[in-house]
Amino acid sequence: MYPDRSSGTKANALKMPQVQVPTEEEMSVFAQKLAETGVKPAVLAVNLKHQDSYIPDILKEEKMPVTFASVKNEKYGNMNRTELLEECMNLKFSVTEEQCKNAEYITKQQRKCKEWYNLQVGRITASVMKTVCVGTVDKSALSNVK
Repeated sequence: MYPDRSSGTKANALKMPQVQVPTEEEMSVFAQKLAETGVKPAVLAVNLKHQDSYIPDILKEEKMPVTFASVKNEKYGNMNRTELLEECMNLKFSVTEEQCKNAEYITKQQRKCKEWYNLQVGRITASVMKTVCVGTVDKSALSNVK
């Protein structure tokens, strides 16, 4: 159990057994067997094949509102105002009551929460409300729409 220290040399006391590095196949089998145990070992949270089961239910796509960043497209930056407004009219977004409650719950710490920033990108928030209200569709800054 403990290293043999009888020889009195430091090198002998710290000698570790030789262990071969596992192959990819061995690691995959090991991870699969761990997953089949029914518990959630932390090591699987960083395994690409098994990490999805570690995402809290509340953060799964259908449980949170769609972020405007998810529809960002470089082509919008090259459009003129008319084309951009036409494209915006074709975009449809809705937020269910469950998504709204989940977003509120997740973002209670506001600026301390990464998800708070993700959800407010492209939305009309208090900090840009005056700019939006003062402008018109014809005279608003393109940055408000983009």
